[in-house]
Amino acid sequence: MLSPKRDNVAAKHFLQLALWRSAVRPRVINVDGHPAYAHAVSVLKKSGELGPRCRCRPVPYPNNIVEQDHRFIKKRIAACLWFRSVQGAVNTIAGYESMHMIKKGQVRWLRIASLHIEEVLTAPRSPWQNPYAERLIGSIRRDCLNHFVILNARHLKRTLASYFAYYHGSRTHLGLDKQCPIPRQVSSMGRIIEIPQLGGLHHRYERVAG
Repeated sequence: MLSPKRDNVAAKHFLQLALWRSAVRPRVINVDGHPAYAHAVSVLKKSGELGPRCRCRPVPYPNNIVEQDHRFIKKRIAACLWFRSVQGAVNTIAGYESMHMIKKGQVRWLRIASLHIEEVLTAPRSPWQNPYAERLIGSIRRDCLNHFVILNARHLKRTLASYFAYYHGSRTHLGLDKQCPIPRQVSSMGRIIEIPQLGGLHHRYERVAG
């Protein structure tokens, strides 16, 4: 629940959102010492959204396990460039939480060790420590996204799929001796033709028999 200040209305809406997401009525609600929560709990009891025996316990210490997870999420958020929209924040934080759950082994069908992946931690606000990912993201921006007006998620997926087909099958790479990740046969005979890709933004050149 986003609010410029934590008042009675914001506390009530926050608890209503938590109750809406849960199918079980709580017996005890553990909060910090802010007085807005006690007032919100009493209002929700009168409206019937909370049971009459539900107790508001203003003791923050039992939430240490939850706060330990929050510290990881807050550290990741502080290292990024913040968010441009509420939906973007929801999706990004959900990704952070999923990564943390996998790291702690809470996803039973997936283990980092079983994938033979070595975990390497990077310093916050240090994108130069992610050279390969940042290099690819920079190429996607320069070669593709900076030249298009993306209309929706489907358009974005279709555009990226076309770019990756061009990136792997047509774009030359200096690190591969000017070859593509998917090797192609080079011919020295025939007439050169150009094949437009990404709507004519880039081209693939091939030789055909004259």
